[in-house]
Amino acid sequence: MKRAKYKLFSQGRIAHLSIKNRLVRSATCESGVTEDGRVTPQILNLYRTLANGGVGMIITGHLAVSRKGKGHDRQTCIYDDCHVAEIAQIAEVVHGSSQDCKIIAQLSYAGRQVFHDNNVAECVGPSDVPSPILRNRARVLSASEVEKIIDCFSVAIMRVKKGWF
Repeated sequence: MKRAKYKLFSQGRIAHLSIKNRLVRSATCESGVTEDGRVTPQILNLYRTLANGGVGMIITGHLAVSRKGKGHDRQTCIYDDCHVAEIAQIAEVVHGSSQDCKIIAQLSYAGRQVFHDNNVAECVGPSDVPSPILRNRARVLSASEVEKIIDCFSVAIMRVKKGWF
């Protein structure tokens, strides 16, 4: 019987983005930055190790698009221009590897997935249905609050582009 050809190590494509192989480090929740969103050697080493390990693309841990939308205190942030230089260090480590690895920013607003010990974010959502994971009951967002969150994502997209993502 003829063996099937594996495509795992062949070049892939997502829209216009060419990837050297089909190994993708999936989006995660990381806590390797300081409480004020500064990148640490620990988080840079994580991304360096991933890039040098041979994956074709890395999707970052979730980056908070709003201070009120942080899921936990040590979440990587992109809600202010000062964070661009911080996340640019992550992109530089990945792009600087000799492995031709791509990096994609996972943008987030925690909503109802806010950890109880979070001193910044409020548990909010489109309804007051409790989170199945954290059991928090959300405060219902107004339409204008939803629009503000959408704007946060728009601005965050421009910031990650400035940070070489």
